[in-house]
Amino acid sequence: MKTLPFLLSALCLMQLALHAQVNALQQVAGVILAITKTESGTVFDIEGHTSTDGTSDFNVTLSAARAQRVYDELTQRYGVPASVLSAHGYGENFPMYPQGNEAEMQQDRRVLVVRTK
Repeated sequence: MKTLPFLLSALCLMQLALHAQVNALQQVAGVILAITKTESGTVFDIEGHTSTDGTSDFNVTLSAARAQRVYDELTQRYGVPASVLSAHGYGENFPMYPQGNEAEMQQDRRVLVVRTK
């Protein structure tokens, strides 16, 4: 499972670590492609998450857009078949740091790629 962090209220990957994010996406794509070649029926869910800043409705929408952004990158740039991916936004429902400080809440602004099948 890889974690891809996002800026507060942003759809773009963090600029400070953009090169690292591209490398992470390349690695994730490579792993997904390798697994799907040898294990048919494999499925990965792209989970978007937010910190507890903002309203619940806004965070659900933002997290879904973040998950879709990673989904689009994996399918369009790296050739991962759409049939092995799903994307969902979970908003602030699963924070790592529910009462965290700003540095901790930054870690809640993330997308995870999780093997579900």
